[in-house]
Amino acid sequence: MPRRTYTIKAAPAVTTRRVPRQQRAQNTVDNIKQATLMLINEEGVGACGTERIAKRAGVNIGSVYQYFRNREAILTALYEDVATEFGETRQSRLPRLLAMPTEKAVAYTVDLLISMHEQNRLVLLQLVNEMPQ
Repeated sequence: MPRRTYTIKAAPAVTTRRVPRQQRAQNTVDNIKQATLMLINEEGVGACGTERIAKRAGVNIGSVYQYFRNREAILTALYEDVATEFGETRQSRLPRLLAMPTEKAVAYTVDLLISMHEQNRLVLLQLVNEMPQ
């Protein structure tokens, strides 16, 4: 029996198309993300079409597509921002944690997790529920 071969296609990248290099461009990307967050908070992920995001951000639809392939790329970028923020917060507090007795370190870590979750709860829940991948 001949050996069967399979081709695995890589998933298309959902990261930004173009990295903003100037402050004005970074502000545009930030405005797009902030507009998306506002739409998620107000109406859910389903309301986050690229045209609505562009309108809310006060930018041309072409600006959205200049930096993001599609709405999933914007949502993924938001999720990555939350994960990065958590990682940086944890990393910056690690020396303090290591100096604490175990019981205090655990309590401190749990408090930190709860705080991060409360700050980003709605976005994370919406993303997980409506965009499970």
